[in-house]
Amino acid sequence: MGRRSASPLASGGEVLQLIRSGEAVTRADIGRITGLSRPAVALRVAGLLDHGLVVERTDGPSTGGRPPARL
Repeated sequence: MGRRSASPLASGGEVLQLIRSGEAVTRADIGRITGLSRPAVALRVAGLLDHGLVVERTDGPSTGGRPPARL
């Protein structure tokens, strides 16, 4: 998964497409792929959650710390 050459203004729709395709399953994946900052990723994901377009699960594998929330 490399960083996309898309602008750091990835829309909520583009983020949704990454999630739906399985290319990004965590907020960290979204940030790494799009180049968006953590607050920008959080804003877009919050909008998708508010509209019921994605759900969040916290059963992801831990790498030693808090398990990542999977979308």
